[in-house]
Amino acid sequence: MCVDNPVPTVCVNGSDVYLSRLRRNGSPVEFRRLGSASTPVIVGNVDIYQLSQAGTDLAKIYICPYHRKDSKVAPVGFKLEL
Repeated sequence: MCVDNPVPTVCVNGSDVYLSRLRRNGSPVEFRRLGSASTPVIVGNVDIYQLSQAGTDLAKIYICPYHRKDSKVAPVGFKLEL
């Protein structure tokens, strides 16, 4: 949940798949892309998403879709559905 340590995914589609697998309290979260940012520790842009559930904003998450594999780790407070 930090721009300098974004979630790695392979591509934009990989980001969507990752986000669609996120759960909080056993229920899916909604996500909306807010834009992108840059950071000196990552080559390329980092996408910013707002996570929410039942209309309540939960957190912002940063994803970098330029990696060799998709992350299998959920942010603190969330779980990934298998």
